[in-house]
Amino acid sequence: SGVCTKGIQVLNLVVFCPTVVWGVDLVSLPGNRHLLALDAQPMTTNGPPEPQLWKQWHQQHVLDQSLIFPWGGDIPEPAQKFFSP
Repeated sequence: SGVCTKGIQVLNLVVFCPTVVWGVDLVSLPGNRHLLALDAQPMTTNGPPEPQLWKQWHQQHVLDQSLIFPWGGDIPEPAQKFFSP
């Protein structure tokens, strides 16, 4: 899906898997600025079914990738309205 508002474009992709929901948001702001947000949420009501597996996944795919994908800073103010707190 895509939304265009006053020069701001948002592309959203959601993938539903049996144990997790993956989300990707690409926000293009005026001035050739872009924001990419990735999200993974477990599909359980009582927390992750295997907490140790989620810790391993987070270590491998988030913490160990910090040199490849360094922290880009907080969400810019013009884009904050597109994300829930």
